[in-house]
Amino acid sequence: MSSIVALGFFDGIHIGHAALLRETVSIAAKHGAVPAAITFDRPPSGAPCITGVATRRMLTERCGIKNIHVLAFDRVKDMPPGDFLERIVIGELDASAVTAGPDFRFGAGARGDTEFLQQYMRSRGREVHLFKKIKRNGQAVSSTTIRACIERSDMPSANALLGYPYTVYGEVLHGRRLGRTLGWPTANLALDPRICAPHGVYASRAVLPDGRVFNALANIGRRPTVNDGESMPNLEAHLLDYDGDLYGCMLEIKLYEYIRPERAFGGIDELQSQISRDKEDVEQVLAGII
Repeated sequence: MSSIVALGFFDGIHIGHAALLRETVSIAAKHGAVPAAITFDRPPSGAPCITGVATRRMLTERCGIKNIHVLAFDRVKDMPPGDFLERIVIGELDASAVTAGPDFRFGAGARGDTEFLQQYMRSRGREVHLFKKIKRNGQAVSSTTIRACIERSDMPSANALLGYPYTVYGEVLHGRRLGRTLGWPTANLALDPRICAPHGVYASRAVLPDGRVFNALANIGRRPTVNDGESMPNLEAHLLDYDGDLYGCMLEIKLYEYIRPERAFGGIDELQSQISRDKEDVEQVLAGII
């Protein structure tokens, strides 16, 4: 069966991306085709990213896309634009049509643009559907703008442009159980080290696989007070009013507001006192969010 393929990196799956992806689903339904999307394992620009692959895949599927093709960027970065379309888009995905935003570029040196895309695909008897940027309060919505909001810890502004609370999605991994020992059991998620979220504590909510939602205190970073040589950042979420085993579950952590930077404390007692204050701050923030 042929595909209708959305083209882009789709970093963050913001409101503009979501509109394009849902329109891709609509076009596919009219053509009796499979709605698909291409994305990459890392940002083509080498810049920090908003979402890692697992989160991007989940959000893309939520828009109705059935086939998500995650390409290794190193595989295609030196591929001429025509080869990318012929070998990947037409050859591997059997695209009868493609959708893209106005700034989509591809191929070696980003030499392929939407004009080339239209000419090449139409020469092969395929349709091209281009979409304008979406604006919010007169401002064009872009991953670049959202990334800047997140990097300055302005989560409410980022979330308004995303159209949902900034989300980290991943499997709950076994940790050192130190949080449980301290009376603050945490769910530990591996992070893509390229994501742009500042290290620190966030007022968040955790969505369990069964749909239940719990307020949570989330920390992104390397736990400097109790670090035993770990170099990779992770996300630890303490779910308020939850008692259970989440190991192996896929957890969705929604970040609403940045509470404070991560820092090293003088000892465990000082850390526990700060966590108690953080919990109060988190509850106060989330009390005002439906």
